[in-house]
Amino acid sequence: MSLVAVSGVSVGMGLAQPVPVNPQVKESMRDFGSSVLWYLVRVLAILAYFFPTIAASRFRHPRQPTILYLNILLGWTVVGWIIILRWAFEASKQPGSMEHS
Repeated sequence: MSLVAVSGVSVGMGLAQPVPVNPQVKESMRDFGSSVLWYLVRVLAILAYFFPTIAASRFRHPRQPTILYLNILLGWTVVGWIIILRWAFEASKQPGSMEHS
């Protein structure tokens, strides 16, 4: 009787022997890992793209809809994204623009 370890080694009678791993299982696990990583990268990219809109919402900027529209239209340009981000944070600098809780 032998026990199969996660590392792919069979231990029985005190001797460690490699366990043959099905190549299809290896490939499917590699594909699954790649899929999860690709999904996380896409989600993080979308969050980064809409970060100016998220910041405007968080700071309760009075022009949230305008910032959202400009973010959608001009956010793909680096200069447009930086300008929109700066504008989104301006609400927090103005006195009385953010409620303190």
